[in-house]
Amino acid sequence: EQAVALLKDIAAEKAAPMRDYVLYRYGYALAKAGKYDESSSVYKQLAAEFPDSEFSTDSNLSAGQALMREK
Repeated sequence: EQAVALLKDIAAEKAAPMRDYVLYRYGYALAKAGKYDESSSVYKQLAAEFPDSEFSTDSNLSAGQALMREK
């Protein structure tokens, strides 16, 4: 939960350095906390905002996995 709170604050800063990575880790932290719906949304946001990011492809896959867990 601490990681979720910290990463949420950083991810909210549009000019944060390495924001794509921050969103990726935020999505992961949400999934580990069992918040799969929120996790999926963050992963989708990453892919939409940073389509050329090295994390974009993995975030699309992770979004699907989170949705599967959410059922």
